[in-house]
Amino acid sequence: MEVMTKQTTTLDFDVEGMTCASCAARIEKALVKQPGVEAATVNLAAARARVRTVPSVDEQSLKDAVAKIGYELRTKEADHAAGIHSTEETRQWRRFWIAAALTMPALVLAMFTEMNATSAWLQLALTTPVVLWIGSQFHRIAWNQAINRSVGMDTLISLG
Repeated sequence: MEVMTKQTTTLDFDVEGMTCASCAARIEKALVKQPGVEAATVNLAAARARVRTVPSVDEQSLKDAVAKIGYELRTKEADHAAGIHSTEETRQWRRFWIAAALTMPALVLAMFTEMNATSAWLQLALTTPVVLWIGSQFHRIAWNQAINRSVGMDTLISLG
């Protein structure tokens, strides 16, 4: 008796936008729901997703499903060719240093000066870019989670 085995393909993606374990679980769930996907595992620490599919599955449909919930899948080969990993890392470090440069004076004002209108306005001016620009990735994901009627760590960070 001949046993027919189903052929599968394994696709590897870099995942952008994950910040917590619930993000990874949400992405896995979205991937597994797609037609032709047999299994999906998402590694938060490595920011990677591995998807086992039937060969006819379109990669773009997987990317679209994940984009709908607020994250981005990229193929490793395309990222490597475009130098995206180093660019993304550089971008995150730049954002960190800008946030630190704006937050430290606000912290010093809050801790060591008397609270008055001038101090309050200066703190507001220093912290608004940190909250709105540096924190935009959390706000964007929280918005997508709200649209999809779910919550996660990004929702908590955005509200905070």
